[in-house]
Amino acid sequence: MSTGFPFEPMTSQLHIERRDDGGVVDLIDSQAQYWGFYAVPTEARFLRRSGEAWKSVLTKPRLIEARIFNAHDDVHILGNAVAKLWEGPYTGGPTERGGPGWRWRKRSSRLLGKSLREGGWYESAIPSPLVYKGADPNWKFVHLHYREYFERGRLAHVRFLSLEDEGCGYE
Repeated sequence: MSTGFPFEPMTSQLHIERRDDGGVVDLIDSQAQYWGFYAVPTEARFLRRSGEAWKSVLTKPRLIEARIFNAHDDVHILGNAVAKLWEGPYTGGPTERGGPGWRWRKRSSRLLGKSLREGGWYESAIPSPLVYKGADPNWKFVHLHYREYFERGRLAHVRFLSLEDEGCGYE
């Protein structure tokens, strides 16, 4: 298959830790900075916060879904189900994915929407638009950077890495 996003052999293992008990707090590095999206019944937001600040958001009783990420970790919460993805050396543990037949590639996708003057990001969506509060009002063209992991040619996992704005150079 020929593509503008070349496949590369994995040089480290993809680790995945899953929990069904909502135990997300101890999976987050309190000192690290994370980009994140989260939704409660009345609003959706995306912003950048410390791991410690995210812990208070992610334990809200009305949380529907969240995903926080940086270059090292990607934590996805849906109801009580939690999955954390990260790359690291082979340890022989049960959380690992990789080896012969596994490839990955870097990708980048532009978020469709526009910056709001009062801070936030507006996306036209069906059935209703999304307004993410907490985004910088100077953002122009926001890109989500991520990695796709393939096992024997089939997409197996996607790990978010960062957000970057072409206009401001944030990352």
